[in-house]
Amino acid sequence: NTLSVAQGTTVSGTLNVAQGTTLGNTLSVAGNTTLGNTLSVAGATTVSGGLSATGNSSVTGSLNVTGGVTAATVNAGAVSLADVQNQITQLATFSNGQVTLKAVDATNAKVAGQALGDVKATVDGLSNQYSAANAFLDFFKRLFGSPQ
Repeated sequence: NTLSVAQGTTVSGTLNVAQGTTLGNTLSVAGNTTLGNTLSVAGATTVSGGLSATGNSSVTGSLNVTGGVTAATVNAGAVSLADVQNQITQLATFSNGQVTLKAVDATNAKVAGQALGDVKATVDGLSNQYSAANAFLDFFKRLFGSPQ
């Protein structure tokens, strides 16, 4: 049993479809629509106006948003947006559109396999040795009358 309609058709009551349905063109719904199960969309989808999701939602792949996003909670694995915001505020302050980085303790950061704290100690040691050598040379210059 196949129904084929060549012109526009209006259904004044409820239209029940018991099996899979293929629409050859556009489906336009003027009022609210409730889906009782999973909505699966293949291909690009554009939502104009607001989109409200209740319950858990997942996106496989990328989610591109143009414009602002307001979210009470966003979880990416075990990291929440609040955790990220907390980490950022520990590193920088924001005021009047300006970002000011706070001091960061990089003592244990490594450069060429050596911790920065160790590099600083080495530089300080060389600086002290250089100062001591200059003082030694200054002593001999004064002792033998060399100009400064």
